[in-house]
Amino acid sequence: MIKKKKTQLSFAQLQVNSCIDKAHWLHNVNNILNWEPIRQKFANLHPSNTGRPAYDPVFMFKVLLMQQWFNLSDPQAEAQINDRISFKVFLEMDITDTGPDETTICNFRNYIGSLGLTEELFEEISRQFEEKGLIVKTGTLIDASFYHKPPAKGKDAKGPGCLLGSQR
Repeated sequence: MIKKKKTQLSFAQLQVNSCIDKAHWLHNVNNILNWEPIRQKFANLHPSNTGRPAYDPVFMFKVLLMQQWFNLSDPQAEAQINDRISFKVFLEMDITDTGPDETTICNFRNYIGSLGLTEELFEEISRQFEEKGLIVKTGTLIDASFYHKPPAKGKDAKGPGCLLGSQR
């Protein structure tokens, strides 16, 4: 399971809670969707008793939802979960928590796929959204990256610099 639920919020989380945009749609998805039918579909899963405790399957499924909604690869999902407050709020993580790594995300997706649960789970989410008259339009995040600029020639030469570019 994802770390024990803390009985007391961290100081950092209290500060974040006072600053977040509570109107952001991702912050409200947990109130819109009923996660119990999803949890019931995972009821017969038996995580291994060896090694580190497993993440909660509903938590991991939420990661897969975010990947679909924001068109994220496994490495991008890992990075965004650890970077974006809205993702942590949706996943019900404390701001100080670290999310699953890309391999864990990939392994979970493959595991539920091998059980034939993937389509069933996404259909349940779609059904609930449709029931409430909502649709989700997927999109992409624009990832800004810095690239080294070739050195300028002539009188404008100022040495190496960086250009802001976008991936995708």
